[in-house]
Amino acid sequence: MEISNVEGMIALRPDGSFSGYWSNTVRPKGWRSEGEWKIANGALVSTITSKTPWNFALSGPTGTAETVKILGLTDHDLVTAVDQQTNKWTRKQ
Repeated sequence: MEISNVEGMIALRPDGSFSGYWSNTVRPKGWRSEGEWKIANGALVSTITSKTPWNFALSGPTGTAETVKILGLTDHDLVTAVDQQTNKWTRKQ
């Protein structure tokens, strides 16, 4: 059984901007970020223009593009993979 003690949210806007956060729910730490996104070659490419951590050391400069492979996409779910990690994002209305 796998137990996850993290939560996150990402808002992908039609104008190509995004905002989001990640947080560890047991030992409060995480980050907020904003930037730009696009779809290219079956992947979600995001470029962070602003990031703010709390109780967490972020690596890498702003302006760095991250590419995550899209494994699945429906009206309600987005499943992505980067390196060996898979994430499922569920739409909230």
